Amino acid sequence: MVPLETTYRAQYADGSHLDVHADPDAFAAEVAALCGPAEAVALRRYLADLAELYRLQLTTFIDRNLDSPLDLLGPELVALARRGGFGRLSRHVESYFADDRLRRLFSFQALYAGVSPFRAIAAYAVIAQLDIGAGVWHPVGGIAAVPNALAAAAAAAGVAFRYGATVEELETSGRRISAVRLADGDRLPADAVVVTTDQPWQLVPGLRPPRRPVYSPSCVALHVGVRTELPGQAHHTISFGGSWRGCSTS
Repeated sequence: MVPLETTYRAQYADGSHLDVHADPDAFAAEVAALCGPAEAVALRRYLADLAELYRLQLTTFIDRNLDSPLDLLGPELVALARRGGFGRLSRHVESYFADDRLRRLFSFQALYAGVSPFRAIAAYAVIAQLDIGAGVWHPVGGIAAVPNALAAAAAAAGVAFRYGATVEELETSGRRISAVRLADGDRLPADAVVVTTDQPWQLVPGLRPPRRPVYSPSCVALHVGVRTELPGQAHHTISFGGSWRGCSTS
């Protein structure tokens, strides 16, 4: 894994762009040159706030299993509420930055979770800590090297993978799934089953579809291989169009 000096490039409709750096000093210099020294000062304050927000949420809300809403209760929830974590993300970011380009830069991450920045709670700001505050690392060999390495480690530990296998049904015993039956007739007894289909109710016995599904924001993603450098484009460029509120709330 190789750390990247530049996390990504933010490209704006007015023709300006901002290179986001994991190093706070380099990032602040970029912001000062584009948005002014006052916004660079605000950036340092906001990055410190993101780091603290991440520390607050990590053990309670991120790095654990939540089996019940009651699992959320605790002093961390109170601290998050006091920090305004249940207000709107857009207003939280606006309280730090005057430049609209920085407001977009630190709020678009809510779209990763399928939530508009104007509807997401401020606690979603922590997502920016993962790619901006903590930086981005490149796997040598391309992104495919990551699942290949994970699969190799799992296989070495005794895990058996079946690729291209079609699941016919899930067998139940009481309220638990006890086995997976494949289309070829094989039956795989199971203590636990993870279902990641878009419509799990078609596969899981007793699971009902939502009565009023809520659609999340989507995008069109193109994965294109090129053999030459693209002028003006970084390894990861995010292009912000002229419209923002309309695109984020429609």
